[in-house]
Amino acid sequence: MMWAILSVMIVLSFIGIGAIDRVQSLNVPAASSQPAALATGQDFMIYRNAVLAYAEANASVGTGGNANVLPQFLIFPPGVAVSNLPAGIGNLITPGPNGSRIVYTWAPAPTGTVAETVMQFGGDVSIGRAEGTVWNTPAYGTMGTLPAGIPSGDMISVVQLGG
Repeated sequence: MMWAILSVMIVLSFIGIGAIDRVQSLNVPAASSQPAALATGQDFMIYRNAVLAYAEANASVGTGGNANVLPQFLIFPPGVAVSNLPAGIGNLITPGPNGSRIVYTWAPAPTGTVAETVMQFGGDVSIGRAEGTVWNTPAYGTMGTLPAGIPSGDMISVVQLGG
């Protein structure tokens, strides 16, 4: 009799394990997808860094007046092409105070992109949002005025080189 009870318990254990295994096989995790804000922010920073690298390597660009760098002159990391970047991305290099140059880069970005990008890049205060004729950062609010032509609502980065 004891062997019969033990046999039934073993069979029920295997049935239970099989049921658990079936339920767990149905819980397939969703494919990981990067949030749109994070992906847009990373693409934006790749573009911004390429524009800054170009400006640093070409010290005369923007010293005599406003200039923009065409995408074909930018160098991107392996696997990144201009076609990978968000539509509407742009840049402007202007003369700044004391012989410096100001490098503006911008791109359309969904809500949350600025805050997510600032966080991902260690609190980078050069990143904000263009709002009319000024730009704002999450940490410091209004940072200054913008040159004409930068679309209001776009994510923006403003970096001064030299001076």
